[in-house]
Amino acid sequence: MDLKVYVNPFSQPSRAILIFCKANGIAFKDVAIKLDLEINPMKQIPVIEHGDFKLSKTIHSILIYLASAFPRVANHWYPTDACKRATIHSMLHWHQSNLRRGSVEYLLNGGVAIAFGLPMDPNAAFQGKKLFVGISSDDRFVLASGKWSFLTRKHSTFHC
Repeated sequence: MDLKVYVNPFSQPSRAILIFCKANGIAFKDVAIKLDLEINPMKQIPVIEHGDFKLSKTIHSILIYLASAFPRVANHWYPTDACKRATIHSMLHWHQSNLRRGSVEYLLNGGVAIAFGLPMDPNAAFQGKKLFVGISSDDRFVLASGKWSFLTRKHSTFHC
């Protein structure tokens, strides 16, 4: 089955999918963005099509699918061990709810809005910055020690 990846190079999640596929030798066709509701009901990127299966929910669900559907992907990306997977899922959910949301709110409602001629929302930018800055006090963001030391591990997983 051919894998089609619908992306935009300006999108960080899109770049993550492309890098993951290339790093793991997953053959794919890079498809120009189409906001076709049949392919992409949420009108968001990235989106993948693998045979008859289409997935556009989140970058995390796409990465999990790719690691599960392609046997060449090394086990360290998404280990079969239930405890390791639970740890990865915990960090992925935390990332989406905190790090990603805070940084996007801060950046989009600040300088990026001006660059694209969109109205700024200083309150949303402030709330995003507050969430983003508060991350460093979260125990899961400890980089050098403990079970969340994902940047110092020998092998990467999704949550890094």
